[in-house]
Amino acid sequence: MTSRAAAALALATMACAACTRASPSATASADAAASASASASSDGGGAGGATVSTTAIAADASPATSAATTALGPSRSEHPTGCRAIQVSGDVSRAELDAGAPVRALELLPAGAEVTLGAGATLSLKSAATGREATIAGPARARTCVAGNDEVWLLRGALHVGGGAAASPGAELTVVTAFGVVRAAAADFAVRLDDKGAHVTIARGAALVWSPDAAAFAPFAAGAGVVRDLTRRTTVAEARVACERAAAAAESVARDIAGRGGDAGTSLGELAAKEVEARGVARAACKVARLRIESELPSGQRAAAEQAIDRADERWTRLP
Repeated sequence: MTSRAAAALALATMACAACTRASPSATASADAAASASASASSDGGGAGGATVSTTAIAADASPATSAATTALGPSRSEHPTGCRAIQVSGDVSRAELDAGAPVRALELLPAGAEVTLGAGATLSLKSAATGREATIAGPARARTCVAGNDEVWLLRGALHVGGGAAASPGAELTVVTAFGVVRAAAADFAVRLDDKGAHVTIARGAALVWSPDAAAFAPFAAGAGVVRDLTRRTTVAEARVACERAAAAAESVARDIAGRGGDAGTSLGELAAKEVEARGVARAACKVARLRIESELPSGQRAAAEQAIDRADERWTRLP
């Protein structure tokens, strides 16, 4: 890796960290841009580039030269949020509203709206921010467009995501379950959730898959009849600890970059790629922990647990 490529990669990575202090959930596209930078640097400078797990879907991300612009662009308040219900079939309602108000076709659901679907029901959604479309099949329960992002919390049922060209280039969709996380930029994939785990299939493209306790996201490409089963389900307390540990690890790498520390002989580019991966794992671990806390703990026990996750998010998103 040339010194120029390493510097560009470091700038993209630090810009990613800077943009997420206020909104941890906004990191997916910024991390994808930094991953693209790592991939480009690897192609141009030989050894010292990013590992495969951080670049599996970088081809669909923004160019390396625009990483900082992507990270520090308009605030989320300037963009539309929520999801549009473009097609509704069967019993579909808003779970968080009294008496379960029915969801109507063309209704704009607010960011993070929780929906329930009866047996045989379907709900097709379009992200107001990116135009990506996804379909939830019942019986199901899910939170949609969480924090205004392309992010779905699947609590029960099945989700299908088409990999069409409607979505904004480079925009990632994140699917969070109690069993792990799936990230994809331009893949046609499905996630089915049952008592045994989350079962992921990909018809076209590639995704990144993370399960609790994994050190990194694993690339998963399309293949006939191939299913990736995520069956590791920790306790809520274990999920919280995993979030805190992953956040500490990501913070440590960020400090190494700021102080040019780390292992002897480790280049700045290698540290930057390591930080992108560590931040991705911290984000996933803390998303799973937050989902588990909000969906499984009694209301009286949530506040303290959520505050712990807030502190962990602060650790992995802040600049050293």
